[in-house]
Amino acid sequence: MKKIIGADIGGTNSRFAVFIAHEDGTLELSRSLWLETQKASSFLNLAEQALAQGVPLSPDIIDAAVFAVAGPVAGKRFLPLTFALAALMVSTPGWK
Repeated sequence: MKKIIGADIGGTNSRFAVFIAHEDGTLELSRSLWLETQKASSFLNLAEQALAQGVPLSPDIIDAAVFAVAGPVAGKRFLPLTFALAALMVSTPGWK
């Protein structure tokens, strides 16, 4: 049995879900949370809010994670720099 966290980090709302992956290949929703992204001062603050509301974010508990992160748009063009910065933040030592 493995635990997977999935998150959709949008400009307005962020959704977190924790799933249990069973040996037979089925997924069971264990926990879900909806937060207002605009009320968070940073991605780290958003993660702290999720953690405080029972979403496990520690690598000691979670076996895999998938994050969909919204980025800024200029006109009709996506600016991918934000994704690179988010990936850097997640890979920063001590971030949980």
